[in-house]
Amino acid sequence: MPLTRRHLLAMGALATAASVVGVAAVGVSWWDQPAGAGYKHLSDDEAAIILALAGAAYPATPQIPVSGATLDADRFLDSAMDGLAPLLGDAVRAALHGINALPMSSHGGSFLSLTDAERGAVLISWIDSDLMPLRGVATLLVALMGMAYTSHPEVAPFFAVLHGCGYGR
Repeated sequence: MPLTRRHLLAMGALATAASVVGVAAVGVSWWDQPAGAGYKHLSDDEAAIILALAGAAYPATPQIPVSGATLDADRFLDSAMDGLAPLLGDAVRAALHGINALPMSSHGGSFLSLTDAERGAVLISWIDSDLMPLRGVATLLVALMGMAYTSHPEVAPFFAVLHGCGYGR
C-alpha cells in the first residue's frame, strides 16, 4: 500500500499528540514535589538549581570574593515563598526545573551539569534572549538571587560602604 497524504497527516498528528503527552508528563513530574529536608517549600533539586543560578549570576570576584552559590540563596528563596499563593509557588518551582532542563538542547546537559563558566554564559544568553518569556524568567531569577546575595551578612559590608546605611539582613 503506498503512503498517501492522509497517512502523512495522521503520522504528523500522532507525533504531535505524543509530544504533547510527553511534555505534559514531564511537567507533572516537576509540579508540586515534596519539600526537601530543611526546606518548607523547595525540593533538594530545586534548591541545587537556585544555588547554581546564584553562583552563575554572582560569581566571586576580586572586589567581592564570595560566590552567590555559597550564601544560602536557596534558604532565602524558600522563606520568601511563604508569602506566595500555593499555585504561584508551584509555578516558580516548576519553572526552576524547566530552567534546569533548558540547556540540554544547546549543551547536552542540564544547567546543574554545566561548569561554572558555562552556567554564566548560558545565563547571559537567556538574559539577552529575543524570547521575552525566557528573558523575563532569567531576569526575575537574577533579581531574586541578587536580593539573597547583596543582603547576606558576608556580602552586605561591601555594599554598605557604597550606600552608607544599615545595609543587609
